[in-house]
Amino acid sequence: MTTRTLRGLGACWLLAALAAPQRSSFAEGAPAGGDRGGERPLVRIGTVQPRNRTIDHKLEPAEALAQVERSLDALERLVERAGEARCDAVAFPEDTLGLLKWLEANPEPLKELLPRAVRRMLERLGAAAARHRMYLVCCNDTLDPDGALRNTAFLLGRDGKEIGRYHKVQPVIHEARKRGDRFPVFQTPDLGAVGLLICYDMVFPEAPRCLALAGADVIFHPTLGGAAIGDDDISLAAFRTRAVENFVYLVVSQRGGGSMVISPRGKVLAQGREPDDIVTADIDPRGGREGGDAFDHQEDMRARLFRERSPAAYGILGDPAPPVLAKVPATTAPEEAARIAGKALTVGEEDFRQADALRGTGKTGEAIAAFERLRAEYRGTWIDRVARDRLEALRQPLPDASGAKGDGPTGERHGSRLPELYFQLLEAGAARVEERLAAEPGADLEALEARQGWRHFPSALLAAAVLHSKDHRSNSQRGDAGLLALARRIGDLLAGEHARGRYASRLDHHRDTYMWLEAYRLLERELGDASRARWREALLDLLGRLAADVEAKRDFPRYQSPFISTSPNHYALWASTVHLGGRVFGKEEWEHLGSHVLRRFATREQTRDGYWGEWSDEGPTTGYDYLTATGVALYHEHSGDPAALEALRRSLDFHLAFTYPDGTPVETVNDRNRHWGVSPWGHFGFSHFPDGRRYAGFLTGFLAAKDLDLESLGRLAQDALYFHEGPEAPIPQDEERFVRRLSVPAGVRKIGPWVVCLSGLIDARNASRWYLDRQGSASVFHEKLGLILTGANSKRQPELATFSEKVGEQVYHTPASSRLEVGDGADGGDRADRLALAYNSFFAVLEVPPPQAKRLELRFAVTPKGGAAERRLTLQLVLRPGGTLETGAGRKAALDGTRIDWGPEEHGGSVRHGGWSLRLPPAARLSWPVYPFNPYADGPETRLEHAVAALAVPLSDKAEEISFVLEAD
Repeated sequence: MTTRTLRGLGACWLLAALAAPQRSSFAEGAPAGGDRGGERPLVRIGTVQPRNRTIDHKLEPAEALAQVERSLDALERLVERAGEARCDAVAFPEDTLGLLKWLEANPEPLKELLPRAVRRMLERLGAAAARHRMYLVCCNDTLDPDGALRNTAFLLGRDGKEIGRYHKVQPVIHEARKRGDRFPVFQTPDLGAVGLLICYDMVFPEAPRCLALAGADVIFHPTLGGAAIGDDDISLAAFRTRAVENFVYLVVSQRGGGSMVISPRGKVLAQGREPDDIVTADIDPRGGREGGDAFDHQEDMRARLFRERSPAAYGILGDPAPPVLAKVPATTAPEEAARIAGKALTVGEEDFRQADALRGTGKTGEAIAAFERLRAEYRGTWIDRVARDRLEALRQPLPDASGAKGDGPTGERHGSRLPELYFQLLEAGAARVEERLAAEPGADLEALEARQGWRHFPSALLAAAVLHSKDHRSNSQRGDAGLLALARRIGDLLAGEHARGRYASRLDHHRDTYMWLEAYRLLERELGDASRARWREALLDLLGRLAADVEAKRDFPRYQSPFISTSPNHYALWASTVHLGGRVFGKEEWEHLGSHVLRRFATREQTRDGYWGEWSDEGPTTGYDYLTATGVALYHEHSGDPAALEALRRSLDFHLAFTYPDGTPVETVNDRNRHWGVSPWGHFGFSHFPDGRRYAGFLTGFLAAKDLDLESLGRLAQDALYFHEGPEAPIPQDEERFVRRLSVPAGVRKIGPWVVCLSGLIDARNASRWYLDRQGSASVFHEKLGLILTGANSKRQPELATFSEKVGEQVYHTPASSRLEVGDGADGGDRADRLALAYNSFFAVLEVPPPQAKRLELRFAVTPKGGAAERRLTLQLVLRPGGTLETGAGRKAALDGTRIDWGPEEHGGSVRHGGWSLRLPPAARLSWPVYPFNPYADGPETRLEHAVAALAVPLSDKAEEISFVLEAD
């Protein structure tokens, strides 16, 4: 037996010469006599472990094809070296051409390039092998006539022509390739019977066994990985085991390292050491198989091994759904795994390097956030695993000067008051509910919900249930009998109301059904037989109806209002409740239904900017978006679906950017509500990430027990129940500077105390009262002074539109086209942010230069396009009722609802209010109060706190520049 590793041409000649006299020797374990019929010549097997020549996924097709030719130059040289070493066969690894990454990133161009590349591989490598009369094995993706990709291994004869090919039968979960359906064996006169397997095939013992049963003497195994799920030692052991359990020669070809030849008795005959090595071993394909036990030794153990099997007992091997799968549910769908792997193969390494660079420069908080994002985006890949290791190192507390461990690295936040603050708010809320029920013992659901803030009264049920059942050091009410009694009382009340037909007639009762269901899940064993039975019966009825509603819309083209005739946030919440109900009550059809809908929300319905468009993808409904995220988050808690976690990461990124420093959502991009309070919804979904935990704490800090409505109390109970504790990382609201530009024309920038949002979102015109006209374009917020200029949208209300025009008798108040340009870098450099808006008779450009500490300027450049029209520019000022408004002309007015209509003489070029002053163009006119449209009333607002001041400037027929300067005290 001779084995060797060839690295240089000189070594090739030397070892070939040394090997020459041994060409007639026998392989390891060859029999010494018997029926051999004389000595058999050995064959020399060469297996290559070429260095990585992966083709860059960013190359154009012509460049990629040129790179294929350069790679083939190098591979041909390896074939020549194998020939010079007098090999009888040479084998190359999986993805011989190195095209895998390129194919993942270029699904359309591959249709033309891939067949040409494979043809060149077979032509050039076959011709090189034929010059030395060698067999050759190579492997690459191929394209079927129907367009399907296959992972294919080729066996070429000594004449360079194809003997046969094998299509990989066992693709990995992320390998979007059409699988083969058989294990062919190819007969050769001197290699014996040859079988081929590819990479993951070897992890399944059935695959080499099939080849061995079909008579294979040698199995060639092109691969990019090992033979088992584990470390290198386990993989090597698995390779050896596969050889000996089938008594075949195993020839492994692996890129960069790991190529080897293993004998039928499990011995590693030769193994590579360096890239571009050629590993060789002289073997007798029909010998080397001695084996047996103390009572019966065989020259070829296959004679016993395959006769002593008991195939009749192996029926379960052919069962596509063996019992084990029932207790090991799938956690990743093949499509999702393929998407993640495709991204990891292409941009993943670059993304990882960027995160690692933050770690290397000491930006710990940013690095933690980046690595958490990588874990969510590349779940299950090497990036996920290495990012996890990086995070563990970053989170190790650092010693202070005395050697004691402090709170953690710079930028990392510890000591969060969550979930402690949740439990405090829940205790206060539960006490308020107990007090009222004691004062009104006979009150029914209608009476209880009649009081302001008490709508969705069933939410109190979950607050009591979580306090009673949640085991946490901050929950002092754990096991409290009074809270259990309170929960039972509320649930029994709901069961009675449902029996009388008064529960399901209430608006949005599905949200209450979730609260009731979750409480049932937590308290089922403690309810007592009577309450348990009543709750269960009612919940099954309600969930059955809800499941029917979800099922009716599950395959609609979009989960948006124009299709499903309800809000997507409603549908996501319906589905998440049905999914949970399926798990609680063992209704697989409900669980599968909810999973189908919510996985689609996570993978198909969410925009790449991280929000779920309700009317269209052209912009968010900022406040209601939290509700959709909550449905996806609940689904993730009970399914573990990594696609849902990725969606939550995108959602968090969106909300982090579009939340003002007072915790309220940015209204300018919202097409549903002009104003929204600090949201308690879905904090737990964000708490998977360090910056998400910080964000949850930031939002909760604005919530006061006395101001909480009951549904908010229930949502905080949900947050407490599912919150994921851990270190925190900074959020944009903590930073001095921050900028985010969406893929649609909207963006937000924070510099110092100022936050400016610009929106060029185009109105998706509709008759629905629930969706506003996208007519507002800019808002300005100050950390201490709050919202000063609002870009909130309205409905059919041109007097509040940033720009409006009257052409003939028609009034237009939404833009026809727009473009947003955001200044370079987080601080914008010297460039202004620029929003361009086009209308019928003019276009305008709004520039916002980087603001100073106490000064911000808005510059409008307006260019008419011809034609007669009345044009107007309007800003919406936020004035606080009860305060005063002062002007540069010395006027002063109390903001008590009395009508104000001031022109240039009254305002004198400026107004002042609430700690800020605004310099005005001379022609500006200010009107207050103007009541915007309220979609819930289908008419104007009536409360003074929701009124705005319209600051209008008429536009001329000539190009002009208009400036507003805002100064903070």
